[in-house]
Amino acid sequence: LMDGSADTSSYVLVALAAAVLLGSMWNLVTALKVAHLPGPFMLPIFGNVLSVTSEPWGQFARWHEQFGKIYRFGIWNLNMVAVCDPDAIKAILSTEKHKFTKDEWTYDTF
Repeated sequence: LMDGSADTSSYVLVALAAAVLLGSMWNLVTALKVAHLPGPFMLPIFGNVLSVTSEPWGQFARWHEQFGKIYRFGIWNLNMVAVCDPDAIKAILSTEKHKFTKDEWTYDTF
């Protein structure tokens, strides 16, 4: 292939590999921040997405029973913390409200 398409394909593959590597590193850094919290085993890349796709609220309730009022879980490469205690939620939202914005995906999905 003398038209340069092989070179372009190589650059695309290298860029894709770099993006996956950077995403994985970011996921690891954020996961370390919540690693001390109890929570379900998370698959690499997928997290717990396979556990919550069919019945998210039921799964969240089961995890609450299993892991307590505050637990961690992952959806794809997003590390999340569930807070199931009204007093803790009130304290968090009264002091850190600016950090929690409403997004359409979360509200539409769950």
